[in-house]
Amino acid sequence: MLYSEFVFKAFDTVVTEADNGLFYLEPMWRALLQDNELDIKNISDVKASWDDIGEVLKLEVTKRNTERSVKPYVLEWLYEIITSTIEPAMLQEETDYVKAVVDFMKENHKDLPLKDTDD
Repeated sequence: MLYSEFVFKAFDTVVTEADNGLFYLEPMWRALLQDNELDIKNISDVKASWDDIGEVLKLEVTKRNTERSVKPYVLEWLYEIITSTIEPAMLQEETDYVKAVVDFMKENHKDLPLKDTDD
């Protein structure tokens, strides 16, 4: 059996999709492979170890989860909400506060004489 054939059969055997759509590697992956007659001794073109196979399986899980991830879309959506809704509202609130303070100072201090600062 060729290495690539072995690996693709291993993916089908021990890489599992959970109910939430994420993938994981079966904890007993090595025993499952051997039970399904997938032994590294049967690979004819490449000398591979179980550690090599385990690493490839873990990388496949990571790849599949990355391909299905909606995280970038959610982050982009949150960024759009923050920049288009929250930031303008905060700026308006700050502007209104400063305006109220200036109006208050004008109203309460209009009778005070201005001091000359040209000393």
